[in-house]
Amino acid sequence: MKRSLAYLMLFYESNKPLRLNDVAKKLNVKKPSALETISRLIVKGYLTKIERGKFQISEKGKEYVEEIIWRHAVLEWTFMNKLNIKNKDICKAISEFEELLPKEIIEKLCEMNEHPDTCPHNIKIPHPGSISSSRKYKYCEV
Repeated sequence: MKRSLAYLMLFYESNKPLRLNDVAKKLNVKKPSALETISRLIVKGYLTKIERGKFQISEKGKEYVEEIIWRHAVLEWTFMNKLNIKNKDICKAISEFEELLPKEIIEKLCEMNEHPDTCPHNIKIPHPGSISSSRKYKYCEV
């Protein structure tokens, strides 16, 4: 899902429909490759087709992105503040397994960390059940 996540993040952060050409350029991929990934994301319900060559993120896609941001931030908080691991590559390392852990584990870690408001890099954390629809959250890639 790593490649797909880059697509979803692009749509999420743009907060508007995007054309296939723009997606391919921004992600530095060929149009057929972009269309293949976008098509898979449409089948999964994460993106919707607006018109020929134009797509946008769905509500399900937004929820998925915000859950990944939450997972990443909770794991980052745990590693840096509870385990005192200050490795400069911690964000990259966490991104390799954040989707693999069961949600229940992330919930327990979040609870153990007293539901932090921000990640260690001061980026707001979207907590499931209390996400503001008027706010866009960022994926920490420090």
